Amino acid sequence: MLCKDCKYLKGYNRGWISTRFFCKIAPGDGYDGTGLGVHPWYGKPHPKCPLKNKKERRL
Repeated sequence: MLCKDCKYLKGYNRGWISTRFFCKIAPGDGYDGTGLGVHPWYGKPHPKCPLKNKKERRL
């Protein structure tokens, strides 16, 4: 499962153009910079994904 298909992917704007994405269930809060940052455009899941062994997808 790729990060772009995960329902726990969250993002917020960091200016007029850029957006920062993070995993909502990983430890830390992505809004203050301590969360697990992800790049949803990559063709592979994040190596530290907490759902690595589960088949959960966004509906």
